[in-house]
Amino acid sequence: MKYLLFLISSLAFALDTPDVMKAKVLKAYKNNYLVINRGLEDGIFKGEHIKLTNEQGYVSRAICVKPRMQISHCKVYRVVNPELLSFDVDYKLKSIVQSKMPKDLRHLKKVSFKNKFNDFTDEDINKALKIQNERIANFDLANDYKTSEPEPREIAPIEEKPTLMKKHFNQKKLKADLSSLKFSIFTSPILVQSQGSQYNSHIGLNFFNDGKKYDVFGGLHSRSLKVTNQYTKDSVEKKDFEANANLEVKDLTENLSLISHLSYKSQSFDGIKTPLNNLLVAPVGVKYYYSNSDTKKSFLSYAPAFESSNFDSQKLGNNQKISYIRHFLTYSYMAPINKSLDFKIALSYLPELTFKDTTIKGDAHFSFKISKDFFFDYVIDYYSNTLISKHYNLGSSDLINMFNLRYNFSL
Repeated sequence: MKYLLFLISSLAFALDTPDVMKAKVLKAYKNNYLVINRGLEDGIFKGEHIKLTNEQGYVSRAICVKPRMQISHCKVYRVVNPELLSFDVDYKLKSIVQSKMPKDLRHLKKVSFKNKFNDFTDEDINKALKIQNERIANFDLANDYKTSEPEPREIAPIEEKPTLMKKHFNQKKLKADLSSLKFSIFTSPILVQSQGSQYNSHIGLNFFNDGKKYDVFGGLHSRSLKVTNQYTKDSVEKKDFEANANLEVKDLTENLSLISHLSYKSQSFDGIKTPLNNLLVAPVGVKYYYSNSDTKKSFLSYAPAFESSNFDSQKLGNNQKISYIRHFLTYSYMAPINKSLDFKIALSYLPELTFKDTTIKGDAHFSFKISKDFFFDYVIDYYSNTLISKHYNLGSSDLINMFNLRYNFSL
C-alpha cells in the first residue's frame, strides 16, 4: 500500500512542463545531439523526455542531458526524415512519459555532461537567435514586413496538465480499444453414450482485445456430466458454470498496470449446490510485468477481493451464506515453445484475510496453432476450496484434464 501511495504521488507531481510549446534548433552536434532554445526557465530539466516535430515532416524523440536557463542539449533518437532537420523553422516540443524511454538510453539521465558542450556560450545563443530571426524575416515573410523588427519568440499557451484520472481514464481511448474486441469459442470433445445414458460436454466462449491503453478480457464456461446406473436407474449429474470479466489499465508506469476482476461460479453435484453461487469482486489491484520482451508476457498481480458464497450445507441442513475479504495473488508465466506451440501457466492464491480459509486456482495451457484462427489446446485445470470439505462430504480439490478445439473470430 505504501508503494502504491508513493507511485500515485510521483505521478501527480511530475515535472510541471506544458503539454506543447514552440522551440527552435540552434545547433547540431555529432552522435545526434541538438541544442534547442528551451531550458530551465521553460520547465525543461535533466532527464526530461520530449518529442520534437515540425510541419515539414521531421519527427524525433529526445532526452535532455544538459539543461541551462535558456537552452537545452538533447540526445535525439528514433528520428523520422532526418534530412528535414532545419534551423529556420519552428518545432513543436511535447513532453513524453518517462516509461516510454528506451532502457538502453536511460543511463543518460545520470551521466554528467558538465565538461561537454561548453563551446556554446550565452553570446552564441543570442547570435543564433538573431540569425534565425533574420532568416525568417528575409525568406518567410511578405516584402512589406521584411524591414520591420523581428517579433519576439512566440510562446504557445500553457495547457492545463492532465490529472491522473484524465491521463489514465479516457472514454475515447476505451471506446477505440473496445472496437478491437475479439472472441474465441471452444469445446471439449462431446461424449454421448447410450449404455448407461452417459453424457459429457464442455463448451465456452472467451472475449479479449489488444488495446493500446485498455485490455478487456474474460469468458463463459459450462461443463456437465451425467451417468445413469443401468440396474438401479439412479443417475448422478455434475454441472459447473463459470463467468469472469477483467479490465486492465496499462502503462501506469513501464511495468505496472491497474486491474479489476469480477467472477461468478456455480456448481452442483447430484442436486446439491457446491456452491449454489459464488461471487468474487476485486475492484482495484496492481499487475507487475517482470518480463517485457515480445515473446514473454509474465506478471505478478495483487488485489484485495470481496467474496460472497451461498452453500447447500449438508451439515446444517439448509442454505448458508458466507462472505469473506480475501487476498487475491496471481502469478502467470507465458512463453512460446516454437512458432506453432505456446505454453502458459497461471496460479492464483486467495486466502481469507486472516488466512483461515483458502482458495487455490491453477491452470496450465498448451496451445497448438492449426491455422491462423484455429487452435488445439490441452488444459490442466486445478481448483481447491477448503469450504467445500467443511460443508460437504467431498474432497476440497478438483483436477480436470481437457482437450479443446478453439476458434478465434471478430464481429
